[in-house]
Amino acid sequence: LPYARSLLAEAAADCRAAAVCREELERKRLLLLYQAEPQQASLIAEQLDDEELLLRADAALADGAADRCAGLLDSARCRDSVRWIALWAESCFAQGQYSQAAEYFRRIESQSLRRLEQCYEKLGDYKMAYHYACLQREQL
Repeated sequence: LPYARSLLAEAAADCRAAAVCREELERKRLLLLYQAEPQQASLIAEQLDDEELLLRADAALADGAADRCAGLLDSARCRDSVRWIALWAESCFAQGQYSQAAEYFRRIESQSLRRLEQCYEKLGDYKMAYHYACLQREQL
């Protein structure tokens, strides 16, 4: 990790020294820096576009890093997109924040019936869990 940090610092210096730093190289450097220095996530995420943030958030969630996923999503500007809402809800669910997850899953209810049922089961609200189970059955 210390060697990776020194290489990233060297790459940043090379990019600043060059008249033209290729955008792709800089994007890769930022993503590597995010892996090496997660506490700088907000500074790094500001320099990435929303599509990249959503891809990385999805990958973090798949890796079981719900907190990293939430950090990336928190930096995105497209908070009203279905994809952002779904990822945020999944991140909350993975962290055991079922009430907050249900709140976001309800915003995209037609695509999240199974997850809503699971949220309400976890919260002990079996009436709502049954409601969403019935809605799923109706869709079949």
